[in-house]
Amino acid sequence: MSPFLLPHIVKEIPNPFLIVCEGYSDAIFICELLTINHITNCNVGCPSREGGHGMGQEAIGKYLGAVRLLIDQKKVSLSGILVVTDADSDPSVQFNRMVRAMNKAKIAAPQKAFQVDGKPMKTGVFIIPGEGETGTLEHLLWNAAIKKTPSLKKCIANFCRCTGGHINSASPNMKAKMKMSAIVAAHCSENPWASAAGIWSEPGNPVPINSTCFDHISSFLVAFTT
Repeated sequence: MSPFLLPHIVKEIPNPFLIVCEGYSDAIFICELLTINHITNCNVGCPSREGGHGMGQEAIGKYLGAVRLLIDQKKVSLSGILVVTDADSDPSVQFNRMVRAMNKAKIAAPQKAFQVDGKPMKTGVFIIPGEGETGTLEHLLWNAAIKKTPSLKKCIANFCRCTGGHINSASPNMKAKMKMSAIVAAHCSENPWASAAGIWSEPGNPVPINSTCFDHISSFLVAFTT
């Protein structure tokens, strides 16, 4: 368990900066980036059924509301709140959704995605995979994997054809999940069923956390926490 990760039910936030992710896989990925970039003044959390918030993007507003309550009760003092979410098929729609969630929780939202606004408390919204892109965390992990091992791209294309090509009728997000599932299963011999949250501790993980594909996120995290 990462030292940055908050429990499902948040009663305290020890560090001055909070990163709220839409799901557990995203939260663990961000924790790994914080570690490799030697950022120590952050906590990371995400909505969960166990915490009473629900799951996914739709639950971020409720999670932020719980954080707002802790702030109002003076149980925590924060210097910044960053929301991290997937772009899916339309990053502008996702940004506006996060703005509404922040406003509902009475947390000042930034004017644009990929920038840090606000004083005395910073706020920001970062949309994965990155500026001008659609997709999810799996797209980002896939890019890092094939940058390290370009031959994987052809292997997975052949795999799709050999298995009937059923995935070709799926959404881009489902295709990205399939690709990641396939290469994780082939590389993580001790846990071929590892999720995007679990691969970082698995021998054979095909996704290098120090990939330059993640530099834009690392740079943003450094700017947000400085």
